[in-house]
Amino acid sequence: MHYFYLVLLLISSYLASAWAQPIPDVVVEASQVRANYNLAGVDGVNGYNGQDAYTIPCEDYPFRRIDGIDGEPGHSGEDGQDGGDVLIKYESLYQLTNVSIRNSGGYGGLGGAGGKGSEGCNGGFHGEDGQDGNNGNRGEYGKVFLVPNSLDLPTVNSTQLVTIEELLRNQQKLSFIKWSRNTGLKNLLHISSDISGEYFTFDGTVEKEIRVEWNSELPLSEFNQLKLGLHLAADGLHINNYRGPILNYRVVETPSRSTIIIDKVIREESFANLSLGKLRSTMFDLMLEVKRKYDLLVPLRTIFNLSLFEVEEGTDKLNLVGHFRIPDELVEFDEDRFRIYIGKLNYPLQYKQRGVKLRVFLSVTRETDSQRRTYVLRGLYRI
Repeated sequence: MHYFYLVLLLISSYLASAWAQPIPDVVVEASQVRANYNLAGVDGVNGYNGQDAYTIPCEDYPFRRIDGIDGEPGHSGEDGQDGGDVLIKYESLYQLTNVSIRNSGGYGGLGGAGGKGSEGCNGGFHGEDGQDGNNGNRGEYGKVFLVPNSLDLPTVNSTQLVTIEELLRNQQKLSFIKWSRNTGLKNLLHISSDISGEYFTFDGTVEKEIRVEWNSELPLSEFNQLKLGLHLAADGLHINNYRGPILNYRVVETPSRSTIIIDKVIREESFANLSLGKLRSTMFDLMLEVKRKYDLLVPLRTIFNLSLFEVEEGTDKLNLVGHFRIPDELVEFDEDRFRIYIGKLNYPLQYKQRGVKLRVFLSVTRETDSQRRTYVLRGLYRI
């Protein structure tokens, strides 16, 4: 018995800084009976192949040099799922040798092949083949927590959804369990286990008051019902602002308190400062304008996703042309408008020629400070 405790002391000699982690849902009771637990992660799904570029009918353009259309990139394979976390309760170290855990990560899915580019016309360049998708990453090993039966883990509350008003009125507190990282798990569990070799032991709790300071020029009364998702971890307080205004904030940490300092607030409707403009030109030069009404004066990334439908004459029935994530190289911004060159997207030329009636749904995502808001612009056009 004393030998096993000596082993535990030796293999616990490597201790990293205290680390926060929710208590796993899977709890195992070690005993004198052999038990196997398969918590391996699921393999990732393979990515789809990119679509080949549509063929250009060169006979319709006998005097025009046209470059071929690029093939679509292959979709990346899905990452393998991480192995499951597990908490093992035990009376003695001997019991741990009866526990076999398999919690390796799943294999990543294979990346899809890129689509083939189409031939150019009248000396035009051949379209480039789409890039192959990346293979997914293998999932990580799950974590193993060892807790003796003599220890009752304290109840903690590391996550909370609160309003600004509640943070101002009440003394909100969050807490989490600290875990110490140790090596040598393969010497403790059954030899058939497939595990990382690391394990975690209880190292106390951390509790902090959560406060907020409002420094924005906009009136607090307008935003006091704004909800924030809070999560306290070893590296500090994390904030999720799910909807409503975008916040420019700082978090000041002390050993006993996390203070959220809100310096600036941008109303959500301010991000909807774009509107559809004209649809210009035809064929490969077809270009959709998106006009900016005013400048928000904040660093901002804008992402476009397009859903395009043909409108049948006489019936107004919508026929799907395609859904497209607009790559950055097909978007230009100049002064007060974006220009999206949708004629270079990989869909049939019959939907790019003069006289075609199109229904456009343009999803616009605005992102700043890891906060994002999305809305949709709708338009009806005749090329």
